[in-house]
Amino acid sequence: MRNIQMLTLDAMKFAMLALLGALCTLCTLACLPSLGLGIALLSEQAAAWFRTLQWNPVPLATLLKQVGYAPHADWPWIQSAIDQLLRLESGPTLITAATLLWAVALIGFDQALKKWRPATRLF
Repeated sequence: MRNIQMLTLDAMKFAMLALLGALCTLCTLACLPSLGLGIALLSEQAAAWFRTLQWNPVPLATLLKQVGYAPHADWPWIQSAIDQLLRLESGPTLITAATLLWAVALIGFDQALKKWRPATRLF
């Protein structure tokens, strides 16, 4: 009976680690295009600044309009928060958001791995 419980516990640990690993992979796949887009936007802005000596901001709202997406919320307090977020500079915002999302997923996976297998470490 004890062996069956240990086997079940190990199977659950494996399933949870596999799920967290898949989550890390999905976060990485979502974050890499965001990082690439943010870096491309910043480099384009820097090139324009070197040519004209004037910084041309590209807010997220402009970037989303070019893609054909305009976020809207029915509640006024949420809509004002969305508008504030969309006024931010797109390059640094995309890079920061992607990096934070990826770091949170990776740290969560590392913490779960350390809890279940103390000798194993990612960092």
